[in-house]
Amino acid sequence: MRQMIVIFISLVTISPLLAWEKALEKGGVTIYTREVAGSSLKEFKAETIVDASPASILAILQNADTMVQWWPDCIESKVLKRPSQKDWYVYFVTKVPFPLQNRDTINRFEAKEDKEGNINILVQAVPNEIPEKAGLVRIPELKGSWSLQKSGNQTKVIYQLHANPAGNIPAFVANSSVTDSPYKALVKLRELAAPGK
Repeated sequence: MRQMIVIFISLVTISPLLAWEKALEKGGVTIYTREVAGSSLKEFKAETIVDASPASILAILQNADTMVQWWPDCIESKVLKRPSQKDWYVYFVTKVPFPLQNRDTINRFEAKEDKEGNINILVQAVPNEIPEKAGLVRIPELKGSWSLQKSGNQTKVIYQLHANPAGNIPAFVANSSVTDSPYKALVKLRELAAPGK
């Protein structure tokens, strides 16, 4: 009886995953989006092929201090701490359209590599890692992943994310960034990982 109750609770508390819909296909980057129960902001999944190894791409993502130079709308980025080579915390400030307040977030990245050389990176917000800052709205919830799948001399990159931007951001503004931001990020990542290709 107890086992049946546990199964029932699990069934009613897990939201069904909705199907992905293709939102953008451009320049070798494909973006899919889907609705998330209880959220006005869609989840996205962005895919591309990069002429570089998973390890090379991981090195770019680990060098978070330079993300301000290439990540869309990023105006500040820095590594807060690095418990290990494959576990690091990043502070990130994103510019949003006036008159809305800019957002900041602290994200933990945890990377794992399998014996074939594929790398998976889990990303999750840890909003209480440092005190909130005046003039910025702290993102309370963010969860996603990077999948770096080796394919010969190339890597298939899959970047998936859903966040709660907090505050009164109109849904149409937030959801426009769900396609624009990951598209620009993957284009820049390709250029950094494989310059001239």
